[in-house]
Amino acid sequence: MSNLKKHHLVSVDDVIVLAEVTKLDVEWLRDYHDEVREIIVDNIMYYKNLKTDLANSTELLKSKKTSLDNKKLERLKL
Repeated sequence: MSNLKKHHLVSVDDVIVLAEVTKLDVEWLRDYHDEVREIIVDNIMYYKNLKTDLANSTELLKSKKTSLDNKKLERLKL
């Protein structure tokens, strides 16, 4: 399920609608699909926030490392 993307859910939704139009009993599939959609939609923002936090932390770490390296050089000059 880790490779599941939003467009996959849309495709499945289209198939479910077609099945419902043809009077097939797909209520169980609709329920499962809705549950999966909720999980994915709820976690998309969380994932994006994690990626942003990681990028910010990485930049901060690089900056602090550069600062530390500069201070070490200054100390060696003393």
